[in-house]
Amino acid sequence: MKAVLDRHIEITPDVRGGRPRIADTRITVADIVIMHLRLGQSLEEIAGKYDLDLADAYSAMAYYYDHRLEIDRSIEADEAFAETFRRNNPLIDATLMAAILDSLKDPLLFADTDHVIRYMNKAAIAHYSEGESLIGRSLLDCHNEQSQQQIIEILVVMQAGEDERLITDNEEHRI
Repeated sequence: MKAVLDRHIEITPDVRGGRPRIADTRITVADIVIMHLRLGQSLEEIAGKYDLDLADAYSAMAYYYDHRLEIDRSIEADEAFAETFRRNNPLIDATLMAAILDSLKDPLLFADTDHVIRYMNKAAIAHYSEGESLIGRSLLDCHNEQSQQQIIEILVVMQAGEDERLITDNEEHRI
């Protein structure tokens, strides 16, 4: 089994922090685990979406089951680090940020990694019929099932290191 996994899984210290990943990609075993076990995507769906060989996706899961405790701890550590960093590192003063965002004419809202809406600018409050009452509610509650899945997929990819993702067919609407 090790020889098969060696063709599909690699660990390189300077790529993705040395985490086990699909060979010749930046997609980690943990990324596959999250998409498959937490988000319920089939391995075939994941392979197709990210242009992977199906054997790559299955090898990632085989590696995971061989190293489950290690991978689970890595995922938990990443989540804890992200939460601690978010709490301890405000980018700029919240009042200044709100003033800048409220000056935009387009609706804009922010949700955390748990999909909870944390901020809406004035344009968003005016745009959405439920207005400010959406703050504190799940972003997923406000969307249909297809949109919910797209939101979850975008968050997984962004947590894996992608900076922005096209969310409509209009190039101007990016997150």
